[in-house]
Amino acid sequence: MEHKRVLPEIARARDLDLHALLTQCDLSRPNVWSNWQTFALSGIKQSAFVPGAILEPAKSTLARLDFVGSYESLQADVRRLSEICGWNSAIPFPTANVTPRRQARRDLNPETLALIQDLNRDDLNLYEYARTLPRKTSPWPARATQGHEGSLSDLPSTVCARRERGTKDIFIRDLTVREANLASDVIAHGAGMEIQIDGESTIACADFVAGIRISDSLGFEVYGTNTLLLGGLIVLQPAQNFSITFSFSATLGAGKYYVTVAFHSQDDRRFHWIDNHSVFEILPESTRTFSGGVNLQAQLRTSFEDA
Repeated sequence: MEHKRVLPEIARARDLDLHALLTQCDLSRPNVWSNWQTFALSGIKQSAFVPGAILEPAKSTLARLDFVGSYESLQADVRRLSEICGWNSAIPFPTANVTPRRQARRDLNPETLALIQDLNRDDLNLYEYARTLPRKTSPWPARATQGHEGSLSDLPSTVCARRERGTKDIFIRDLTVREANLASDVIAHGAGMEIQIDGESTIACADFVAGIRISDSLGFEVYGTNTLLLGGLIVLQPAQNFSITFSFSATLGAGKYYVTVAFHSQDDRRFHWIDNHSVFEILPESTRTFSGGVNLQAQLRTSFEDA
């Protein structure tokens, strides 16, 4: 049976006109009507939210990105993204999720427009900051695109392998890969490392499973596990934030690795799945003891007999 739900924000929006809705905003917590884009890019958890403290972290996030585009220049920015990724810029993209009967700005009264601007001052400042960022060029070698159909398999693996899907009834807010007790995603071989997933549930789920997969730069899986294999099912409630941390030794060979993360149920309802969400690097051993992709930490025994 299809699961249907109405979020509290949507229920209020149906019952109130725009001005009344905005005047009821609780600015002590994140909400979709006030600086939501800045909050989403800040990386700050809801539990740590402080009004007025999200703009600088969001700017820092934008500054690290290889591509920043805007709705106002959608066509041009999609072409630029295609050039950066090495895609065929002539590939059409459909128009989707268009709001019917959207109220035009000119139809808003001055008081409502001023209220929108006041509630979204950080978003407005973040947008102006994004417009000042330098436009990065393609890191990939130029190539002919005539007759090219834009197949993902033709793209560099660090670009084409990232895909996102799922209902997002339970969604991934953030994923952090680090050496244990450090903030670095460059990890010494053999050191303890952690993969921390922060998520949020909008539904009740009695059989929640979170999983990870680590792949090498060629896309081959080198390790995978999930919470069910390691300990059992997790029970989640609506409007619940949670954090899950996988800890293990970094016994992989030197090189870059990519982390896929998945939220699903035991019967394989896929809530949120992101292929190649994050990348980390394993440094070479200080003294070489093995070759290949993983250190099995072999032990050596020898024995000798007199002739």
